[in-house]
Amino acid sequence: MTEISEWHLMHYLTEIVNQTEAAETHCDNYMSAGKVLQKGARGRAPFDQMFAAGQGILSAAAIVNQFLWIDTEPQKPREYEHISDEQWADLKLHAKARAKMLRKLLKATDKSLIRSRTVRNSLEHIDQRLDARLLFGPRVFADRTVGPPHLIGVKGLDHTMTNFRRIDPETSEFWVLSHSASLGDIVDELHGMSQIALAKISSIKEGNPDYLHIDGLRTRLRS
Repeated sequence: MTEISEWHLMHYLTEIVNQTEAAETHCDNYMSAGKVLQKGARGRAPFDQMFAAGQGILSAAAIVNQFLWIDTEPQKPREYEHISDEQWADLKLHAKARAKMLRKLLKATDKSLIRSRTVRNSLEHIDQRLDARLLFGPRVFADRTVGPPHLIGVKGLDHTMTNFRRIDPETSEFWVLSHSASLGDIVDELHGMSQIALAKISSIKEGNPDYLHIDGLRTRLRS
């Protein structure tokens, strides 16, 4: 069960490519909204578009993260109650082998931006972050702002204490309280992984004509 076949690998890599395409689409939307703001547009629409795009990029990165780094001792979730403990153990071993293979192939190191979950966790648990901020933070509260650190702030207070969520258009950093993630750098890293994945997928298909037929069938079904 721990052997990762080429058939397995092709489908895992395809998902990496899918998520990268999603992130790049969100990046295009982010850039379009930024250009609208630069022209002096009024209203919330471009701000909302930038946050939606930023959150989409982070979501795509989170999915890729799940393929490359896993919890080695996860509890069996409720949706897997129908499988045996032996099967669950096999699944965990397979996932561990899959993650290791993908990290090596895609050159993902421990310093990878895709590995960091801090900002993504904050978004996933935004209710908890908001509870703590409202209960224990200052009364000055700004959220979903686009601009430099002290665009909205109070003298003597760090910008991470007054801004709940913020995007810095100069650096493309997405901030939640005191944690940030560089959207541009994340998309660049995903793109690099995707190029490796596409090359490997092409190599696998060239060595097995049946995969070309399967891929062609899927394309026709989608059209």
